[in-house]
Amino acid sequence: MVNPTLVEARLVAQGLVGAGLASAFASAASAAASGPSVDAAIAHQPASPAEVVAGMGAMQGQDLPGVLSSIALRTGPRDVDQRIAEVVAAFAAGSLVRGYPMRGTVFALPGADAAWITELCAGPQRRAQPKRYERLGLSSEQVARSRDIFFTEAQAAASGQATARGQLPEGTQAPEGMQTPAAEETREDRQGALGVTRGRLTELWAQAGLLEGNGTSYALITSMIVDGLAVYGPLVDGNRDNLVVPAQAWLPAGSDLAGCFNDDRDAATAELLLRYLSSHGPVSLRDFQWWTKLPQRQIKAGFALIADRVEPAAPQLLGGSGAAVTAQGPRASHPVDMDTPLTRLGLADEVEAAGRRPHGTFLLPGFDEVVLGYRDRLAFMSDEHHTLLVPGNNGMFKKTMIRGGKFIGTWKAPRGSAGARRLSAEPFADLSAAALRDVERTFARYPHSD
Repeated sequence: MVNPTLVEARLVAQGLVGAGLASAFASAASAAASGPSVDAAIAHQPASPAEVVAGMGAMQGQDLPGVLSSIALRTGPRDVDQRIAEVVAAFAAGSLVRGYPMRGTVFALPGADAAWITELCAGPQRRAQPKRYERLGLSSEQVARSRDIFFTEAQAAASGQATARGQLPEGTQAPEGMQTPAAEETREDRQGALGVTRGRLTELWAQAGLLEGNGTSYALITSMIVDGLAVYGPLVDGNRDNLVVPAQAWLPAGSDLAGCFNDDRDAATAELLLRYLSSHGPVSLRDFQWWTKLPQRQIKAGFALIADRVEPAAPQLLGGSGAAVTAQGPRASHPVDMDTPLTRLGLADEVEAAGRRPHGTFLLPGFDEVVLGYRDRLAFMSDEHHTLLVPGNNGMFKKTMIRGGKFIGTWKAPRGSAGARRLSAEPFADLSAAALRDVERTFARYPHSD
């Protein structure tokens, strides 16, 4: 069903209006039991790219240019080129990476959180790997050989240049002579020196006779990332790809579950859950279960640790949709089940303070969290529009236009003969002249990344 009220609340929660994402980040990062005030959130803007992604927990990253734009849209009202440049620089410095923490899907992650989130959520992927290797005709020796080749090439790329702190994981059969980085060197010093392109890895693995089946190169790369041995790091190819970098050399030391949470999975679940509820609400624990694929028991244990830092969604945020709310306000005594819509503290006040802005016009990339961050997209858009957004339900999402809390069409921005982008809007229905002008103005402020 079409639910503009719910969509507008989520636009605020996700930082696409006003100080929303700054508030989400402050809520997630604060150890205080009470949530941040709206005034404090506004003072915190603009958010850095790493703060944006930390506030979101993780962001869908299948379409690399799209996720760069999604992050930039949430960093605050500044020059669009500056915002994109800051996102690119965050990947170059290691404060942002991409990986496969959950659901076999690519996500952008803070460099400081990538290790523990992947360790927490990627268990189902790790358990599925032996059968995947079997289907592809890969032996354990071939998998180990592919990793040796990767680490050897990464070392060759880093030869004579600054590298990162950290050690290679024990038992990865890294090549003899791989250098241990100096402790005093920073991620700003390395500038991607450790990285290997996916194309280069495919070439080397083919030369070694490791790519007999279709999809083998992709499987070998994703398995290294799921096992915590690699991440996608600095951007290359006009911001359309990442270098593959050794995780323990690129990510901060001590950023795994043991280092961040003393191996307490309930505490780690609570942290990720707080970030998700704070940035995606109104949203339920069942949405979080779908998003992470963590078991209900673990989610409920995590929720118990942060229950007083979120609240049931105020009725005015739901637009007549969702489970009944039995109490409002922070720290209210309320029964919460897997389907209760929850938000960060004070989201209703933020939405009210935003006035008409959430009712405005928004252009989003195709895989933005506003669309893909929830279990049931048909709870806030019509089935007909969903079909137009993802034709054939093939997993390829078009870029979306939102106006008045409704999904009003898709769009693209092809380059003309002179290289300039032009807006090509595909509305679901005829738009008024005023609406078209708003779409054009919004397009002019859109942070293109390619």
